Amino acid sequence: MYLFVTQNGGKYFRLDYRFLGKRKTLALGVYPETSLKEARIKRDEARKLLSDSIDPFEAKKARKLKLITETNNSFEAIAAEWHAKMKSKWSEGHAQRKWHLLETNVFPCLVRHPSRV
Repeated sequence: MYLFVTQNGGKYFRLDYRFLGKRKTLALGVYPETSLKEARIKRDEARKLLSDSIDPFEAKKARKLKLITETNNSFEAIAAEWHAKMKSKWSEGHAQRKWHLLETNVFPCLVRHPSRV
C-alpha cells in the first residue's frame, strides 16, 4: 500500500497486487477524505479476498454494479416510467412495438449503466 501523489497535488491510497500472474492496482481512497486507518482496513479486506482467490478489483466492481441496479436509476427503470406515461397516448400495438424494440435493441446494451440525469 502506498500514497500516490499526482503532479496536480492529488493524493490517492493505492494497493499493488498480483492476481493470476498479472500485476494490478486497487484504488483505496482519496486522501484526506480516506484516512490512513480506513485505507489500512480496505487493504486488509483486499488481502483477505486475495487469500480466498478472489480478485479485489472484480469484487469492488460487482459491489458497485449491485448498488447501481438496486437504485432504480437505470435506463430500463426510466424507460419503463416513460413508456407507462406515454402508453395512454398510443395504440396498444404501437405501445407493444415500442417496448419490444427497447427490450431487444436497447436494454441489453445499456441496462447496466446508471442514468446520468
